[in-house]
Parts: sequence; C-alpha cells; structure tokens
Amino acid sequence: MMDFKASIIFMVLCSVASVVCRCPRPTELPITYGKKFFCARAYDHASRAPHMACKGGSLDFVNTGFASLDPPWNDRISAVVVRPGCTLLVFEHLHHEGASLKLTTGVHNLLNWWGGVISSLNCDCEYSNAPLTCTPQDYFQDLDCENNNAGDMQCTYQVQTGMTLGKSVTNGKSVSTTVEASIGLEIKEVFSLGLKVSSTTSFNWSRTTSKDFSTVTTHRVTCTVPEGHHQLLRQVIGKCGDTVVSTTTFKCIDAKNPRAVAMAAATFMD
Repeated sequence: MMDFKASIIFMVLCSVASVVCRCPRPTELPITYGKKFFCARAYDHASRAPHMACKGGSLDFVNTGFASLDPPWNDRISAVVVRPGCTLLVFEHLHHEGASLKLTTGVHNLLNWWGGVISSLNCDCEYSNAPLTCTPQDYFQDLDCENNNAGDMQCTYQVQTGMTLGKSVTNGKSVSTTVEASIGLEIKEVFSLGLKVSSTTSFNWSRTTSKDFSTVTTHRVTCTVPEGHHQLLRQVIGKCGDTVVSTTTFKCIDAKNPRAVAMAAATFMD
C-alpha cells in the first residue's frame, strides 16, 4: 500500500495536445512539502516531443519517502524528475523486490525498459528534514577592543557571516551550493516566522536577506574606539538545532555607555 504521508498525488491536465507539458527542471520542483523536503516527481506518460515530455497524472515524493505502488500507479511511471541532491531508487516489483535502478538529480524521460515497469521505490536526499522542524534561537556575539592610547583608535576584526549547516542536516558531508541555497531559503523562513522580532536580541529576523543564509564568507570589520574607551563589536548569531546563522549586521557598542551605538564599517576580504 502506498505511504500517503510520503507521497502526494497531483493530477496534471496535460492530456490535451494544445497544453505545453515539458518536464520541469529539477530546480523548478517545489523545495518542500509540509515538514519535509521535496524529492522527486513522477509522470505516467512521456513523449519524445520536448513540449509533451512529462504529461498525464503526476505523483510527488518527499525526502525519506517510500512506496509500494497500488493501482493506478503500479507499472505506470514513464518519466521522473529528481530534485538537486536527491536520489530515487526504483524497483521492478512491489515491496522493493526485483531489479532496481538508481535515478539521480535530473530529468529522466522515456525510461526505456523501465517505463511502465516500476512497482515500488525509495526517495532520499543527501540532507535531512531537520531544518524544517527546528526551534530557532539567537544571541549576541561580542568582540572586545580597549583603547588605552592617546586619540582615537581603529579596531579591525575578521568576522564570518553566513550559514553553517549542522551535521544533523548533512550527516557531516558537504552539499552543493544549489542545495545549500535551497535549504537556506527554508531556514530563513523558519527564523522569520519563528522569531520575527527576537525578544532576546531585538533583532528583526523577518528583514534578513539571503546573504545571512548563504555560504560563509569573511569580512573585515572596523570600529572607531575613542581614547580611554572600551568598545564591543556586536553581531547577532542565530541557531536552529546545530545549524548556525551569522548575520551580516554589526554594531560598535561603547561598553561604558551601551546606548552609544554606531554601525560598524564592514567590507569583504580579498
């Protein structure tokens, strides 16, 4: 019996010749469905004509999805599109028995011998569904600079910004920039909806940009510290499970007068 928690049916009206039914690119498939990442979409009809390559009814699978295909889908799949970072393992018979075929990221139209043969399958991605159910938190990270000299002093720091995916997400393995970007979009949504304006840091997570959730980069950040003052370079850090988000907003705060706040000057390092 099909596991409907893992597989959702969508009927696509592409049986009429005037309707364009090209296969979607892997990145055009949804990123998520509910609390799981989207994995693959199967179609019950295919064609050599590009504009009719994926047509008829469609069946969607999410990350860690599995199914033994009952009618009408048993022995009916003719085309498959697999999202980046995911793999669809199909079997000739029900209950994952018989010959098998691994379909990796991409468009698999006209499956040759496998067209109309598939009876069960597994769909898995190289990343887990953990980011979609984590509880976001944030805190301040401060770096000190004290000026005991005469006159103003420039304190320069090397600071990282961006998202570091936790091992619970990647199982300790690296993921492609395409996959990282799609995960980042979802984690951004988790922070935006879960924290909004943080009660801990007063940081407005609903106004963050994609840079906060992209590949980690290093910046050179400068604070001007007056003579005899002790200053802090403050950065807001977010955590969701073991995934860390280092934001791109910095502030220079006078330790003796915390209300004296200035925006830090930040530049990308070469």
